[in-house]
Formats: sequence, structure tokens, C-alpha cells
Amino acid sequence: MEWQEADAEALPFADDTFDTVPSCVGVMFAPHHQAGADELVRVCRPGGTIGLISWTPRGSSASSSRP
Repeated sequence: MEWQEADAEALPFADDTFDTVPSCVGVMFAPHHQAGADELVRVCRPGGTIGLISWTPRGSSASSSRP
């Protein structure tokens, strides 16, 4: 795996380049979320996987009931 910094709304890769496209707390900061999502889909091969790590305003996307 190789990590590369790039503009989330204009990725410097050809269409259908990757089997897996991860974004770790990156694309969530793109000014135009739809454009960022479109780029992830564009560079991911058909049947590939897109993985995102982000956070929500509340800090968790799931409710927690810890004892």
C-alpha cells in the first residue's frame, strides 16, 4: 500500500485504477462532498472497495451504552 496526498475533488489517477480506495479523515474535508465521492468512485475499479474513516459531529456514529 502506498499513501499519497491529493486533491480529493481532482484525483491525479486514471479511471478504474484501483481495487481499493481508502480515505482516512481526508475526503470528509473536501468543500464539495459529492465531487469528492464522485472521484473515489471514478478511480475505483468496478467491483472494487471504497473505505472511509471519518467522524460525526457527535463523535460517534453509533450509540454507546457502556456500563
